[in-house]
Amino acid sequence: MAGKVKKHQIALFLNFGTAQAPKYVRIKKSTELTLNFDPQTEDYDYIADESPTTDLERYAPKIEGLPLTMYKGEPDFDALWEYAYNLKTGGDSTTDMLLVYKFDEDAKSTGQWKAWKAGCAVVIKQLNAVDGTLEVDFPMRGTILRGTVKQGTDDTPTFTPAGGSI
Repeated sequence: MAGKVKKHQIALFLNFGTAQAPKYVRIKKSTELTLNFDPQTEDYDYIADESPTTDLERYAPKIEGLPLTMYKGEPDFDALWEYAYNLKTGGDSTTDMLLVYKFDEDAKSTGQWKAWKAGCAVVIKQLNAVDGTLEVDFPMRGTILRGTVKQGTDDTPTFTPAGGSI
């Protein structure tokens, strides 16, 4: 039976370890999670057509305006606070993300959910002291790997790309 996808069924994890020893932390203390697919289009005004033709060229997905509630001691805030406090830029402001779609019906039989793995920038936009939030954008970088995630008993995700492991 079809049902509405619930907010807790889309999980964002960021790697606050290294590429060799990843340490994925789930972003939990946010009240929003908006994935902007940011479609990139191109218009072609062919001479044989009365009106222009719009083609979809690609997507440039990003998570925008994530308002993380600032709870000192929470792994998601503590890790992102390091980016904010140290004003990280360039390569220091990048990491990997896993975006896990936990509403996949196949997971009931396989124990694995569909997921994307991509590089991302950690863009600290603002700290709102009154609301107690740290607003962050996560534009994806490079190629998005499609695959599956299985979570261990300690909630640690393991990503397997479609077609094999990495």
